[in-house]
Amino acid sequence: DTIAPVANLASLPAVTAQCSVANITAPEATDNCLGTVTGTTTTTFPITASTTVVWTYSDGANTSTQNQTVTIADTMAPVANLASLPAVTAQCSVASITVPAATDNCLGTVTGTTTTTFPITASTTVVWTYSDGVNTSTQNQTVTIADTMAPVANLTSLPAVTAQCSVANITAPAAADNCLGTVTGTTTTTFPITASTTVVWTYSDGVNTSIQNQTVTIADTMAPVANLASLPVVTAQCSAANITAPEATDNCLGTVTGTTTTTFPITASTTVVWTYSDGVNTSIQNQTVTIADTMAPVANLASLPVVTAQCSAATITAPTAMDNCLGTVTGTTTTTFPITASTTVVWTYSDGINTSIQNQTVTIADTIAPVANLASLP
Repeated sequence: DTIAPVANLASLPAVTAQCSVANITAPEATDNCLGTVTGTTTTTFPITASTTVVWTYSDGANTSTQNQTVTIADTMAPVANLASLPAVTAQCSVASITVPAATDNCLGTVTGTTTTTFPITASTTVVWTYSDGVNTSTQNQTVTIADTMAPVANLTSLPAVTAQCSVANITAPAAADNCLGTVTGTTTTTFPITASTTVVWTYSDGVNTSIQNQTVTIADTMAPVANLASLPVVTAQCSAANITAPEATDNCLGTVTGTTTTTFPITASTTVVWTYSDGVNTSIQNQTVTIADTMAPVANLASLPVVTAQCSAATITAPTAMDNCLGTVTGTTTTTFPITASTTVVWTYSDGINTSIQNQTVTIADTIAPVANLASLP
């Protein structure tokens, strides 16, 4: 027998499948001697990739071959196991999401992948991609980040702040947030603080806010302190028209000028009481004023004119003198008037404390002879 089997079909039909070909019915051939011959192949089943199956026909003595095209063409994308994915809601962020699954017509379960970066910190739509290695499908999943919790202060209550004059600054308190961690308080209070007030601290995580109050007490309890340990004694002849007010330094407001209820000018020795006030507290300081008139009156004339009379001087106009304190002073004398004999009148000028004297010559010089009572004697 030298004639090989002849295939029954001039060409074998092509085989097309989505995923694989589990088996193919062996084609037949007709042999000139033995009748029908069935083809055999060395191809392994199932077939999962496009190939050409070579069928061999043998009658036991002779062989022939025939090719059959097998095309594996997966055109069906995976199908998500869930019709829609559940929405994911979180306060602050989503660290991860359980990967959803899909079923493929060929390979079975396909796991989704996404290009979304984790953790997710803002609302977004996660796009899951299912791939069977050839075809892909996508499915969206909504992620909502909705922070509804305000920061919580680290301290249940803030410590009261107490100062004498002002508070230059206060360390901002902190609060813990469920999302962002530590949040520092802010305030609209203007610094420095110079009067008692309540500072309102606001904690914000960028979405939610909470507030916390802090008491600030400005309590100035310190009186001004005089710049000089003791004030200089003021000495004057007649009066002190004014005294430069002394100063004191305050712990809060700086220099404070003293005030007094003493009336000026001062004409008698006294103690001036200066009061220093910062508007809240006061202190006092004494200053001695001594009025000591040590200067006697000075005669207005360097020398008094000589008074000359024939018989007597009934009176003399009192001379005057100038005093450094009281002004004009009129002289007084112990001389008895009328003056009937030449003498020296001693004038005394007194300002009430000091005296000076000035002499004035009085000359009684009778130079007129008697006149007869009768023009001629009988």
